[in-house]
Amino acid sequence: MALLLADQPAIAQDTPAGAPQATDSRGLEEIVVTARRKEESSLKVPVAVTAIGSATIERTNASDLTRIAQISPQIQVVNSSTAVASFVSIRGIGAASNDQFIEQSVLMDIDGMQLGRGRVTGLAMFDLQQVEVMKGPQSLFFGKNSPQGVISIKSRGPGDTLNGYIRAGYEFNARERYIEGAIGGPLTETIGLRIALRADKTAGWLKNVAPEGPQVNPVDPFFPNIPGRYKDRRPGSRNVAGRLTATWTPSSSFDTTLKVLVADSHNDGDAGSRELFCAPGVTKLTDYGVADPTSDCKLDGRVSVGGLNPAIASEMTGGKQTEAFGAGRNTLITLVSNYSPTDNLTLTSTTGYYHYKYRGIDNANLTSRPVVSGRNNASNTSVTQELRLSSNFGGPLNFVVGAFYEYGKRLQDSIAILRSVGPDPTTGLHYTLANISRDRTDAYSGFGLVKWAFAEQFELSAGARYTKEVKDSERVSPYLHAAFAGRFSPAGTVLTGKYKDDDLSPEVSLSWKPEERQLVYATYKHGYHSGGFAAPTTLSVINNMGPIGSPGTLQYGPEKTKGGEIGYKASLLDRSLRIELAAFRYNVSGLQITSFDGRNFAYSINNAGKARTQGLEASAEWRATQELTLRGAFGYVDAKYVRYVGAPCTKAQSAVTPVGCVQDLSGHQLPRAPKYSATGGADYDIEVGNDMKLGFNVDFKYASSSNQQETLDPNAFQKAYWLLNAGVRLYQDDSGWSLALQGRNLTNEHVSTYTLDKSAGGIGEYQAIPLRTREIRLEAGYKF
Repeated sequence: MALLLADQPAIAQDTPAGAPQATDSRGLEEIVVTARRKEESSLKVPVAVTAIGSATIERTNASDLTRIAQISPQIQVVNSSTAVASFVSIRGIGAASNDQFIEQSVLMDIDGMQLGRGRVTGLAMFDLQQVEVMKGPQSLFFGKNSPQGVISIKSRGPGDTLNGYIRAGYEFNARERYIEGAIGGPLTETIGLRIALRADKTAGWLKNVAPEGPQVNPVDPFFPNIPGRYKDRRPGSRNVAGRLTATWTPSSSFDTTLKVLVADSHNDGDAGSRELFCAPGVTKLTDYGVADPTSDCKLDGRVSVGGLNPAIASEMTGGKQTEAFGAGRNTLITLVSNYSPTDNLTLTSTTGYYHYKYRGIDNANLTSRPVVSGRNNASNTSVTQELRLSSNFGGPLNFVVGAFYEYGKRLQDSIAILRSVGPDPTTGLHYTLANISRDRTDAYSGFGLVKWAFAEQFELSAGARYTKEVKDSERVSPYLHAAFAGRFSPAGTVLTGKYKDDDLSPEVSLSWKPEERQLVYATYKHGYHSGGFAAPTTLSVINNMGPIGSPGTLQYGPEKTKGGEIGYKASLLDRSLRIELAAFRYNVSGLQITSFDGRNFAYSINNAGKARTQGLEASAEWRATQELTLRGAFGYVDAKYVRYVGAPCTKAQSAVTPVGCVQDLSGHQLPRAPKYSATGGADYDIEVGNDMKLGFNVDFKYASSSNQQETLDPNAFQKAYWLLNAGVRLYQDDSGWSLALQGRNLTNEHVSTYTLDKSAGGIGEYQAIPLRTREIRLEAGYKF
């Protein structure tokens, strides 16, 4: 950095005074970000932010967050089967996702509405303008707070002229078909409109080798008849989504934008993307000690999953379904209005509404002989409102002040059969238990920031956000089979609790611009993530809503982050080279962790005493020639438990100490936090005549080894891996036809991104959420 700074005056002196300035067509486009909730150059923002534009999204076919993570270092995204939708971590820190009510430590901002949970994040990734990944606590500008970072997803607007596109593709391995398109433009001088649609259908990339039916289940004497293999491939899905965008600009002082996203999703069962594997020395997967004859105990793209007994499925769904399935409806509405009473003041109102409803049932033990099944119905309604007043004075002082409110209502209605033991003598029902969880959340927040440009090259900004959150929770057990009395909460159990907490999160940053296109910054930040009550699918007899840390309590505490970072950004060599450097260190108290309780078939949440993440990251993009662009990024993160003496045990440890087993994980690396990660690639585009271009691209991602399970089970390690992507496309640049052949994970790596103990399995048997295997995709499109 010192060499670059020292070199700038010398470069400037190479051009004689008064001589015309040379222009270089190799200049990279300016990156405009909204990290401070307004559009500004990335070189003015003291935040480590990775911006991924529409061209990159289209080139890499980044139609979900896992693909965004594959082209960004120090970001981990895992597709989850819960209402949270995905586990997301930045720089090694992320909240657990296997509880239906927990909110993520990494916030999602979709067209101005902040979400800590919700399956819509996996359905909104089409017709996008930009995705921004903001790293580290973002306490001032997004929602009620975000302790580890923000992923902002911004869809396209109508545009100034009539424009649109249509594209369709086919992926050969998963037999995936998709089509999407959009059209937009001005209707009048003041009104603009855009409509975008996407539909896709996937057979699945995991091959199911379970025997075809009908079969006899030796583990279930009461319902022995099972249909055998359920679908030849998993995870099958089909989705339809549409977005309407309307803008109104009646005057130069007022504008408003309405966006309505509606999405329907269907799948063959929520556990469809999971795969089972075994520890070394374990050769067969089992269900209550009975081996599954067709399992192979490996992460190799093969599963052995049988269908549910139709009578059991019908009983658990009230006669509405006899097979495993999942179905959801998502609605997301945002209204953003800006009013400028003067040239230097802007009042912004952002209103958000999100509603989600889902129902489904699946084979939870994931073998050819289903013995554990779960039916989960869930709904969520969130309403947010933010008012923000910002200034743009010509003098050295400017400010942003605002207030935020969030209302949330959540419901989870679960039924589970853990093992078939015949009919209940009182009700005649065969399933084990039913459980209902309800939450209401009210969050109030106020924030303010003052920016002071106290010298020509320096700016100091300081602000804080105050948050108060109240949660009213209820956990109900309406039914329990008599055979499980004494193990789970009896029928009629009602647990109620109220959680209240508040927090003040300050933030200070100092920026120095040694040159027009360089920025050096240092920041100190706080981040906050509220606690609450866990919502497990089963309630044990000792569960209660007592104080945090008391035996059996469902209550968990807040997660707080404190620390800072220093960074450097620059656009050099006549804007053909862009680099970013950052070094960071944050301490996290009360890190929220989930672990699987195999005895109770439920996830529990607790707080680790203290964790720390520290490291550095560097990225560069260089347009070496007019045809060739090179890019690369590297990250090192040391994310570990500083103090965690009451951590839950592994399954093997619990077998030795079945009651009250805990372990000390202090000093150990956090789960899913590889120390080293890197991404890189190249684009090469040449003219081939008739306004056509031929483009080649190659990308890679590297991640070092990491443990994928909260208990740090030694058998849950994922070794270091490389992912290789490449593509070729023939296209017309600004408008016209395109044809692309794209490959992802070309070396067909089998990678576990999240590991859990297998339901009804023995020691050394696990379930994993794997990365998608090799993809070969052919796509054709037209844009205008």
